[in-house]
Amino acid sequence: MTTQVAVNEMMNHLGTAIIVLVGSLLGVWLYPNLGALFVVSPIACSFFLFFLKKINPEDIDHNEARGLVTSEGDDAVVVGDDYKPPPPAEEVAPAVQSNPSFIFGWDVSSVIGSGVATEIQPDSPWRVLRDPILLTFLVIVFLFHMANGTVLPLVMQTLAIGSGRQGILLSGLCIIVAQIFMVLSAHICGTYSGKYGRK
Repeated sequence: MTTQVAVNEMMNHLGTAIIVLVGSLLGVWLYPNLGALFVVSPIACSFFLFFLKKINPEDIDHNEARGLVTSEGDDAVVVGDDYKPPPPAEEVAPAVQSNPSFIFGWDVSSVIGSGVATEIQPDSPWRVLRDPILLTFLVIVFLFHMANGTVLPLVMQTLAIGSGRQGILLSGLCIIVAQIFMVLSAHICGTYSGKYGRK
């Protein structure tokens, strides 16, 4: 599952980089009449919708996609994940269970080899939101995006002041470099999270 999520993220960021590159090159070519740039997003969206329709709903296993843990008797089975964490040095109760946090009407039972369905008990949203590790992560991500969201437009405005045509290309390159970095980050996370765990 971790590998598939990493590949999905890599393709997501690579697609964004390609769309921005196409838009930047069109902007340089069409400068100063940039009205045609607004056509790039609807065209990309139409391709997205076309390929989204190609997905067969029967091919999606919601339990495996969410990495649900099911149990039958004394044996716990992690659905769709081969990662086994090392045994803890001492028994410490986890802050949050590994069950899903929310169930949006999907299958709440998983069938294991013998055909016996087992009930899955998710954590409540309130318990998930009280986890200090998750809250720290949320604050860090919020502060990063707040800083990144304000700095990048300022850099782009500074680039655009010098010369319009080059400013368009350099502004696009700011986004492309960030997306390529995210492709590499997703690849590294997908490679090593299976070995060292995701947390």
